[in-house]
Amino acid sequence: MGVREYVLATSAEGAASLAGEPGTVLMGGGTLLMPQATAGTLGAERVVGLHAAGLDYVRRNGVTAIGAMSPLATVATLEDLPALRSAARGVSGWALRNVATLGGNLYAAAPYGDLAPVLLALDATVRLVGPGGERTPALADWLTEEGDRGREVLAEVVVPSPRGVTGHRRHARRAANSPAVASAAVRLVIEDGAVAEARVAIGAVAPRALRAAAAEERLTGAPADAAAIAEASEAAAAAASPVDDPVASAWYRRRMTAVSVRQALESALGSESR
Repeated sequence: MGVREYVLATSAEGAASLAGEPGTVLMGGGTLLMPQATAGTLGAERVVGLHAAGLDYVRRNGVTAIGAMSPLATVATLEDLPALRSAARGVSGWALRNVATLGGNLYAAAPYGDLAPVLLALDATVRLVGPGGERTPALADWLTEEGDRGREVLAEVVVPSPRGVTGHRRHARRAANSPAVASAAVRLVIEDGAVAEARVAIGAVAPRALRAAAAEERLTGAPADAAAIAEASEAAAAAASPVDDPVASAWYRRRMTAVSVRQALESALGSESR
């Protein structure tokens, strides 16, 4: 099956009306789909493009709403969301960041999808547009949903104003143009010398980014000292389910998960003390 038709949607609703039809796929920046189309493995006859759907924007009104078609180059400039900016800057080189989109990055499976751990740590929600209307699940819930993701349009990601301090670390074989071995993002709220609220999310070490609940539980209610950081880092590594691939072994990914979480926590706490 080869692509026979390209339709340029002018709204998320228009794209959603076509998305559920047989043999149809949605395309944002094209970094995920174009290699498949070129190789003849896309498995669709019609592509619905989103470039004209009005989904390239950043809006602030108490929260930050980022359109799903916003290029990663734009996300990499968001100074008020430093962990998200760091994750965007770590994706490949500037040329790809100018094409790749926020939405596409969230659809990407491990070891890609670098922005998802940060957005999980920030308690982001997503706005989805389908044939029957809109819904706004938490990103954490959407990432674990079963079924065909192609039947809805990911329109935007909404990030609450961050409480507390954040940290992000990404480890790869090379500084640029290399898939992540492991990544981590954290958010901590410190009150009276103890952790009142903790978010710990990991990426590239499971089919989708995930929050490490045991690590969050270890940190919450306790001083964020060296022992708590070490134990939370190991708990996060235990939550990973990495696989062997040409980039790294499962063993190495798991160990680097602990390193990434520890460094992200130390970075966040370092910013809190300044």
